[in-house]
Amino acid sequence: MIDLSKGYYVDMMSYLFGSSCGTVGSLVFMAVLDIIIVLVVVLLFKEFVGMSYDEEFSFINGCP
Repeated sequence: MIDLSKGYYVDMMSYLFGSSCGTVGSLVFMAVLDIIIVLVVVLLFKEFVGMSYDEEFSFINGCP
């Protein structure tokens, strides 16, 4: 509907999907953030699995 209005020329696909060509700074930031997230998941995998399936059993086994 916005695309059909007169005088409003904006590419709505860019609002939906964003720009695939980010700046170097944003790409580095995303890469660092991805590495941090993967490290947290790898280091805390046992706790994540325990809390997902049986919270009480995880607390008994010493998972915080």
